[in-house]
Amino acid sequence: KYWEIKCQNPAWPGDPDGFCILHSQDKEKNPDDFQAALQARWKQTDQESYDFRGVFFPGFFEPVEVFGSQEFNQPVDFSWATFTKGANFYGAAFTKRAHFFKATFTEGADFYGAAIGGPVVFWGINPRDEAGRAPSFIGIFSRLEFQDRGVLRFQDTSLARVRFEGADLRRPEFHHVTWGSIGGRQIIYDEASLRQEEKEKPWFWDWFWARLSGHLALIAFALEIGHTADTTGRDSIGAYLAEEPAPPEPPWGDKYGEVERLYRNLKLNYEAAGDYKNAGDFHYG
Repeated sequence: KYWEIKCQNPAWPGDPDGFCILHSQDKEKNPDDFQAALQARWKQTDQESYDFRGVFFPGFFEPVEVFGSQEFNQPVDFSWATFTKGANFYGAAFTKRAHFFKATFTEGADFYGAAIGGPVVFWGINPRDEAGRAPSFIGIFSRLEFQDRGVLRFQDTSLARVRFEGADLRRPEFHHVTWGSIGGRQIIYDEASLRQEEKEKPWFWDWFWARLSGHLALIAFALEIGHTADTTGRDSIGAYLAEEPAPPEPPWGDKYGEVERLYRNLKLNYEAAGDYKNAGDFHYG
């Protein structure tokens, strides 16, 4: 299946494909033996890069628990790897090249606060299987730290469920990616999730109806002074507004300010790349 990978490990007993314990797709393979094989590959002193291509991770993967470190100080390759229970690269440091070509993150990937010090590439994430099925790529790329030589590239990948809160979207490269959409326009997942969160919170509708009732009262007063004599002693809408309490502010505070910042930087990114079509699809303000 992975014809480019030349693995020196012995075949895992009983594996139908003759794969070693790292590449065997048996979800029930011994976790202790699997972790020992991972650590052995990590600790090889003669390697110029970390080669985890095609590795099948049967459980939740957290580098610091497996390797004792979140820093990848050599090039690392997770191409064709499968993470079956999620992957936590929270705060990881990629000082050199890192490839995630056609990697599968079945239950999501967390790169919150990761340091990007070299080219880090996510290409064709969550490819379709033989039946044409593929899990949604659920990712967190919030609060990324871009170093001088850091390059983050997304290509041929759906970002419809990827968060970027606090990240500088002027820095990544986006090539043939798919964003979410609402009302005929492209949106980032940070906005989509915020909208959904609002609707699910009980205070949202309290705010909504309070806001709406204020608008209805204003309309009623405008109709009153437009069609009858001034019976209220207030001869203008301005006077009315000065006396009436201001409509309540939305309870989510300035979260949309962060969404606006993300859109501004994403628009600048596309414009700098000469992609004015995508730049025009993102609106803010």
